[in-house]
Amino acid sequence: MLRIFKLLILVPVVLVLLLAIALLYLNFADLGGWRDTVADLVSKSLGREMVINGIFEPEIGLTTSVAAGNITLANAEWGSQPAMLSIDHLELEVNLLSLFFRPIRIERLEADGVQVMLETDVEGRSNWALGTGNENGGDPSPLELAVGKINLTDVEVISRGASLGRQAEFGVTSLEICGDQTDMLDLILDGHFNHTGLSMAGRLGPLALLLQGKGLQFDLAGNLGAIEFSTGGQIADLETLGGADFRAEVHGADLGTLGEIFDLSDLEGGPFQIDLGARPTPAGTDFNLDISAGGMSAEIVGTVDSLIEPGVLDVTVEASGPDATTLAVFSGIEGLPSEEFTISGHIRWEGFPISCDNVEVRVGDNSLSANGILGEPPLMMGTDFIFSGGGPDISPLAALAGVNLPKDSFSVGGRLLRLDHGIGFEKIEFRIGRTTLEVDGTVGDPPEYAGTALTMQGKGPNLAHFQGLAGIDLPAEAFEIDGKLVQGEGAIALESVRARVGGTNLAFNGRLSTVSGLLGTDLRIHVEDSDVGHIASIVGIDGLPPKTLRLDGRVRIEAQGYRIDGLVGALDDIVFEGAGRLVPDLEGSEFKIAVHGPRLSSLSAVVDLPDLPETPFAVGGTVRRVGGAFELEGVTLHLSGNRLSVAGLVVPKAGLLGTDLVFDIESPDLGEAGRLAADWGDLPDLPAEPFSVSGRVIVDESGFELENIEATLADAIAQLDGRIGSPPTFSGTDLTVVADGPNASLFTALTGVTAPVAPFRFAGRVERLDSAVHFHSFQAQLGQHLIHVDGILGDPPKLIGTDLEINAEGPSLSLIGELAGFEQLPDQPYMLDGLFDGTMERFSARSLNVRVGPSDLKGSFTVDITGKPDIEAELISRHFDLR
Repeated sequence: MLRIFKLLILVPVVLVLLLAIALLYLNFADLGGWRDTVADLVSKSLGREMVINGIFEPEIGLTTSVAAGNITLANAEWGSQPAMLSIDHLELEVNLLSLFFRPIRIERLEADGVQVMLETDVEGRSNWALGTGNENGGDPSPLELAVGKINLTDVEVISRGASLGRQAEFGVTSLEICGDQTDMLDLILDGHFNHTGLSMAGRLGPLALLLQGKGLQFDLAGNLGAIEFSTGGQIADLETLGGADFRAEVHGADLGTLGEIFDLSDLEGGPFQIDLGARPTPAGTDFNLDISAGGMSAEIVGTVDSLIEPGVLDVTVEASGPDATTLAVFSGIEGLPSEEFTISGHIRWEGFPISCDNVEVRVGDNSLSANGILGEPPLMMGTDFIFSGGGPDISPLAALAGVNLPKDSFSVGGRLLRLDHGIGFEKIEFRIGRTTLEVDGTVGDPPEYAGTALTMQGKGPNLAHFQGLAGIDLPAEAFEIDGKLVQGEGAIALESVRARVGGTNLAFNGRLSTVSGLLGTDLRIHVEDSDVGHIASIVGIDGLPPKTLRLDGRVRIEAQGYRIDGLVGALDDIVFEGAGRLVPDLEGSEFKIAVHGPRLSSLSAVVDLPDLPETPFAVGGTVRRVGGAFELEGVTLHLSGNRLSVAGLVVPKAGLLGTDLVFDIESPDLGEAGRLAADWGDLPDLPAEPFSVSGRVIVDESGFELENIEATLADAIAQLDGRIGSPPTFSGTDLTVVADGPNASLFTALTGVTAPVAPFRFAGRVERLDSAVHFHSFQAQLGQHLIHVDGILGDPPKLIGTDLEINAEGPSLSLIGELAGFEQLPDQPYMLDGLFDGTMERFSARSLNVRVGPSDLKGSFTVDITGKPDIEAELISRHFDLR
């Protein structure tokens, strides 16, 4: 409100000051035209645009006045609405001579219809942070003012933002401020706060110190609804709140009323009283806070070095009440029981060390006490801390610490002590229900950890009870842990540390580093479990089958990530080995793994692939993460004599763009390989012949680049090079193919077409254009049957753009009919030559030469059925048998 008060005064003062410079001229001139000029000057001074859209009526005299209307001051750029301040009507009277002989005296200031928006954003910026108006960049000159009378009516102030958590509304029906000869201000306010009536009267000042932020004296009293409040005293420095010497009192007959005003719905009714006193001391500020409400009483007495940025707090607390749920209203802690509570003790906080004297928290029959000093981690110099406690239910005390623990009896105790060479843990004991944990010994100081000798033992019936403390999901299993920490080489050595969670057994040996990120940690780990699902559930994987797991390995933590060596394990009859480096974001990770077993079906439930075959398998290789892609090296799968090898780059993005793989597949029996894969899909009976395929595939934006693709089946061989365009049109496809072999019948099962036992050959180039297929000297031979195609075949059904040259001949047309699915073609030699072009509606054949057995036909013809059918033909036949 102080900044807004300055703002309300500064705007009209600047207006009048500028008018007084040219008093003689302005006394006889029409000053209304200066409205925009004055607004621009104020805008530059404040760093925000000010606009006067209403009247602007100055009057010059010994008492100079100005009246203005519809004034707006722009909000910050990130603000929720355009204007930060708007004033419907403003009147100001200023002693003219005081403009030249300070202080400036405001005889009268009246404002009506004032709207103010105060807000902060998530970055902590406030919209009332205005420019200084000092073009030289230094601090602005102090504003020297004297006030006669100020009247404000119909004022609304809205505060909201990230720091408030909700919106607060403050309104002034009327505010009257009168200044006296001592520069003190008497005020009477009538308004509302969050729709609750507010009235206040009193005295504050001096105004000169208030405007400079140098100090404030005040004596105010009022009421907020049925709540009465009063405060009086002084603050020497408003910026730091240094030299605070005041008392404040708030009381009322119904605590629930306070809850309604400040949106604290859990506050119950009943009388309440809050008293706060503060006085300056050489160490900072002494304070005394007394609270009584709802049967609860609290006294907090202490000293704080700074009220703005406290660095040292020395406080004694005495609080008690019949119902601990009352604490939830003020602390936000949930889950506290409706039981009697007490909190007492003395705490001194300086960041570190923290000292506790006779600190005790008791809720019902549960208590926890602490005495001593806690030094700053990790060395904790000066620490000597003793704690103890117990009771029938630990949950309310855990709730006070922000931890969720089950309702169960407990006892705790022990001593934490700083020794010459390390930190001592003296008989640290925790018991919650049937769960116990004991720690005793010493952890030496880094970097040598000399003298480290710490034993620990723990067990309990249900580890899940402590997942609220651990912050992760834990299995509902019984657990045990025991082991010893000793001095290692520049680290803490784990000596036979063992743990059991349900049926899972773990063992750790090695060194545990305590530097940032655990760098230098080097552990050998052993894991054994009759059901791998136990371990999987801990890391959030469910549904794994009950298989026995055994795992041994070495884990080292390095600056680049995690180094894993000597990983050896078994999952039932599946054996695996691995080594490599894992980086948190995977970039730069490299892992080599080998897995083998007598039955591939053992992996079905693990990899979620049902119906895997009952056959031996082995898979292995190296995978690297490079530039966002996965680089495969020597990745090989062996499956019942069949082999698949892959190397190259797999890019995990849409369409696998950028993927570049070299592959090699071999099978001694394609028929047997087909039967192995039969459970994954419906496959025909494949020939029992050796099979292989190899080559390179590159995926780019226009399709698939194929390099040196070579396939063999028995004595047949095929070679393929070129490109396949992207689906669904496959435009851009350009393939060159060569294939031959002694027995075409091998491909009967693959093609679904009954092929004869005869040699075959395919050769040529096929290109996919935008709406057609272009054959470049494409030849196909099956036994003595030969076909040659050259030209363009348009896309069906219209065949637009077709222009083909076809040459075909063979000993039996009936075989061609069988291959093409036509019946009852004659078993006679045939020959076809010709040039064909057009569409399905207009088709022509030129240089046609057809022979089937003794029948022949030569010539050309054109068929046009775009309208009335029209056929033009010039055909010659020496013999034509239609039978």
